[in-house]
Amino acid sequence: MPPRTGKVEAAGGAQEKRDFGEADFPFARKEGIWQNSRLSPRDAAALAGILRVSAGRVSRSPPRLRPHTATKMKKLLWTILSFSLLTVMAGAAVAPALGIIAARFPDASPLAVKLVISLPPLLIIAVNLAFDRICAVARTRTIALAGALLYVAAGAGAFFAQSLAQLLVLRALLGVAVGLLMPLSVGLLAYYFPPEELGRLMGLSAAMNQAGGVIATLLAGLLATVGWNYAFLVYLLGLVVAAMVALWLPDE
Repeated sequence: MPPRTGKVEAAGGAQEKRDFGEADFPFARKEGIWQNSRLSPRDAAALAGILRVSAGRVSRSPPRLRPHTATKMKKLLWTILSFSLLTVMAGAAVAPALGIIAARFPDASPLAVKLVISLPPLLIIAVNLAFDRICAVARTRTIALAGALLYVAAGAGAFFAQSLAQLLVLRALLGVAVGLLMPLSVGLLAYYFPPEELGRLMGLSAAMNQAGGVIATLLAGLLATVGWNYAFLVYLLGLVVAAMVALWLPDE
């Protein structure tokens, strides 16, 4: 059944164009427009839609898909906070092993070895600057899942690097992954949670960020004692985040 389109006068006298159709049927029944008139179901729904706009019961912006239960909101919160846990690990995880990496590639210049740490932030900046364009062509969960999976593939994939050039390519891809996750770690908090909670949630986000640095440095240092490339296995923690995104982040 095709919807009907018409201009209606909303609160404040502004004219807006809106489609009226099946979405307004429940309201038409509730208000008795359908039963108490000779209007067809479609016309009753259209009239109900006009009344809803006039009464200010319809938002002029698209509704956000919010989980409704406390359990779902808690899972969503920890999913978003997990992004903060990963972002700081991009550089902190490898810092303890930098000397061992330099020893593994003795012919490389000191500057090239330091790029192992400094290259990811450069790609993070580039991706952040283009993030609005990325959001225009992909859904939030798609971006987050792609970022988490690329984070694991590029981060842990450095375990198999046979040359410094290969290692730097993987580090650049890791920067792309973090660039996809970093804006979401803050933006989704403001999107899904009310303003009065943002102060507390921003504090949690900052705490998770610092916790990620501590955990990554400790684990990478321990793994580096086994071998120079074992430090990169710490990025496998991104698999947990990818699973959380797939299960608990709304597809919008």
